[in-house]
Amino acid sequence: MDLVYSLLVMIRAHEESDTKSKRVKASIRRLCEGWLAGTYRGAVNQGHDPDWVQSVEGRFEIVPERAAAIRRIIGMYTSGFGGKRIVQALDAEGLRLSAKSANSSSQCYRLFKMPQLMGTKPISVDGQQYLLQDYYPALLYDSEWIELQRVANHHGRRRTKGDLPHIITSLGIAICGYCGKPMTGQNLATKPRLPDGRIQDGYRRLLCASAAAYGAGCKVPGSTSVAPIERAIMAYCSDIVNLQALYGNDRSQAPRAKIVVASAKVEDINSQLERLTDAMLASSAEGTPAVFARRARALEDELSAAKAELQAAERDLIAMSRNDNSDANKAWQKLAAGVEAQDVEARLQARQLVADTFERIVVYHHGIRPDHTSKSRDYKIDLVLIAKGGHARALTIDRTGSWIEGDDYLLEI
Repeated sequence: MDLVYSLLVMIRAHEESDTKSKRVKASIRRLCEGWLAGTYRGAVNQGHDPDWVQSVEGRFEIVPERAAAIRRIIGMYTSGFGGKRIVQALDAEGLRLSAKSANSSSQCYRLFKMPQLMGTKPISVDGQQYLLQDYYPALLYDSEWIELQRVANHHGRRRTKGDLPHIITSLGIAICGYCGKPMTGQNLATKPRLPDGRIQDGYRRLLCASAAAYGAGCKVPGSTSVAPIERAIMAYCSDIVNLQALYGNDRSQAPRAKIVVASAKVEDINSQLERLTDAMLASSAEGTPAVFARRARALEDELSAAKAELQAAERDLIAMSRNDNSDANKAWQKLAAGVEAQDVEARLQARQLVADTFERIVVYHHGIRPDHTSKSRDYKIDLVLIAKGGHARALTIDRTGSWIEGDDYLLEI
């Protein structure tokens, strides 16, 4: 009987706790629904408020020193800097993201996904997500948030190795023209320097990833200095006539096409889910078959991925619609000297421009039709620059980066 009595007490305690939990959740759900309907504008006490706001007489105000740190982080991130360099800059400038802990890269990367930056408070109740807009004072405009998400969703932009980042590799866009594999950058262990401190051109290399990994994996083995390629791209894009030819008349065509495809995919998956739900409801009397449940979960995962693709295409379209191509060359001109001088900040910003501008950069490091019999080091390099939503342009350069010729890409490879 002592055991039975103990069990009854525990059951009663659990029921009381469960009842209180349900009441709290129901209360939060009512407050959220009231906020969305515009009938309630009080506090919704769930989760933690962000560190850059404080409550003053019942309303939130921005903490200036925290806001300065966040704006510095976002500015550096959208310019191409990674978490490590951002934290170093914050520490050097005496800026802190939180009063409770030291600055860290993980803090920065978590920050970029927080809708609180727009003033929106996210609340989840039993798996249902509520987004309470204008709950906090906003730090970012909608356009700034869209740009931040667009940059954050392009993985690899800040993956740089060594003290001197390459501006075209590790972005997934530099492709070997001979075998179609990615190109990789390499700084040789020995780095002879020029009198002004720059690494000599020949000791910063560009080679096919298959050749690097498997030795003879590419039919045209070997490597070339990456310096002339960087020099040629920066010079080409510093000319507005070249940029306008590269972009074409309507850069929005490609993201619009992606939106159409992604929207159709979302609609198709939704239709499949509706049909599967109807079948599950029809069989509910006998129990839902396990295969139906597995298929429903798989479709939900596919739907989430398709919606993410749609949102990414919409962000790209908004970014292209907002940018004015008439002055696009000025950003390249501003960075060209810094890239040549091997300035790290300029190279990181140029790397961001390359990622925003090009869909692919195809490199024939010994020319489209290499002469396998020649032992001469006086070879040509052919590049095909393929812009996002634009045209393809072909460039032939020498080993210093000077143009030999360039035209629309009409070559038969």
